[in-house]
Amino acid sequence: MRMSLLLAIWCMGPFAYADSSAKARFEKVKNLLLSEYYGKDLNEEQLYEAALKGMLANLNTPGRPWNRLISPTELQTNMNSPSKKLSGIGVEVSVRPQDGRMKVRSVFPGSGAEKAGLRVQDQIVSINGVSLKDHSFSEVIHHLRGEPGTQVELTWFRGRKKFKKAVNRHSFSFPSVVFYPVSQTFKVRAFEKGSASEFENLLKKNHNFSKITIDLRGNSGGVFEEAVHVADLFVPKGAVLGRGLHKNGEEIVFYSEKKPLWSRKPIKIVVNEETASGAEWLAATLKELVDVKIVGTRTFGKWNIQKVVLLSNDSAVRYTFGQFLTPSGRHYEGRGIEPDEKFPSLNRMKPSSNLIKAGLLKSVP
Repeated sequence: MRMSLLLAIWCMGPFAYADSSAKARFEKVKNLLLSEYYGKDLNEEQLYEAALKGMLANLNTPGRPWNRLISPTELQTNMNSPSKKLSGIGVEVSVRPQDGRMKVRSVFPGSGAEKAGLRVQDQIVSINGVSLKDHSFSEVIHHLRGEPGTQVELTWFRGRKKFKKAVNRHSFSFPSVVFYPVSQTFKVRAFEKGSASEFENLLKKNHNFSKITIDLRGNSGGVFEEAVHVADLFVPKGAVLGRGLHKNGEEIVFYSEKKPLWSRKPIKIVVNEETASGAEWLAATLKELVDVKIVGTRTFGKWNIQKVVLLSNDSAVRYTFGQFLTPSGRHYEGRGIEPDEKFPSLNRMKPSSNLIKAGLLKSVP
């Protein structure tokens, strides 16, 4: 009797609600959860928030969580990230939310991270005892930063060997573009506000070399307009630099606006699997328009454009609203750029020794 009653209750559900639209089903499920869910008190605000996150997550593909909500804390971190003066442990990292590992891309000399023994390619798995799994890049960076003189406890792996140490935070400043005159190499760490001006000033001071190298390894993009302005330094005025595709087939074409500071001289661009977005676009665009050889390993393959819109509670939504293309109309979304010359050792972020071994540099920058 009890079993038949339970079955009756279970079977009646689908027929008790006539409207089969997604909106109606959403309201039905929401009301059921609010009135009958056992084990946790729920309110409408929580369910709407979860629905928003699920709506955006459903648009993503594995390993590419571009569409998502940004919390007020994350948003503040993102707004502060272009600053050249920060307080933290002194590392550059990349984060993979799907497995909760944060890979160290570079360690700043004299930093708390260097003194604690962190090395390039180490995999950080927790901060202050909290696993990084399912945490966004902005959330991770927020926890790494803090007041100078404070500490953060990190757990990381080097291969199978596990480390757990307290790491000191301190203030440090760094440019987004660095020039190494001995090797004629421009290292572009990221495209931030002002990066193109940094690059232009360095190029004006060092334009007498017969060739240069642009190191884009570990550069995951950033402010796309800055990458466009860097490309503008190398191509003839009036040339098509690239295109942007948007919904309903709308296409935006952007052109070079300056006379080139560097022309008719060889350029090598170094890339790896973490070269993405605007950095990939810069490499591919210069390859099409000027004398450039791309070396290293296949790039990441992110060619879509995200837009951030502020919401009423000081949070924001980030969603894909277009795709950028090379001057010829190509993109490498999901597959990356195949280099002209493959050097697997260049995938590591120790610039000096690996560039020399590959024959790209004659001495340590």
